[in-house]
Amino acid sequence: MKNREFPLIARRRRSGSAPERKVNCVLVGDGAVGKTSLIVSYTTNGYPPNMCPQRLTTLPRGSALSLRNLVDRWLPEIRHQCPDTPLVLVGTQLDLREDVQVLIQLAQNQQRPVGTEEGRQLAEELGMVGFMEVSALTQKNLKDPFDSAILASIQQTEMESCSEGGR
Repeated sequence: MKNREFPLIARRRRSGSAPERKVNCVLVGDGAVGKTSLIVSYTTNGYPPNMCPQRLTTLPRGSALSLRNLVDRWLPEIRHQCPDTPLVLVGTQLDLREDVQVLIQLAQNQQRPVGTEEGRQLAEELGMVGFMEVSALTQKNLKDPFDSAILASIQQTEMESCSEGGR
């Protein structure tokens, strides 16, 4: 699976407030980086029972190869298809950052986990609205990228409405 799309509904709870807005959230990236686990964990409040939490045959958590593919393959496609869409960079499999077996495997491939600061810098350089690190397994920071994407989408819609009204 290379990408997933599912609707999120942003709601305001006060009566008389703005109507519900539909927000499409699309997860894009290399295979086996944690997209499905992220969605399932977020929507069901639990880790998918049929998924192995450590896939030692894949390069986890934003390896250099995965980042290269982001810049060379995924980002140009996203910018072409949806040029004005706010983007959030998500480092998945945070729970594996200090896993000895994973670190050994990465070292054997002359790789290392992508660090927090490196992710932040890349997101900024690429004009993304933010960088978040998450673990679908432990659910650490699990809501953050979804909340950030929803907020960025709402803010963009409001800015577009203001500029259209000011013409």
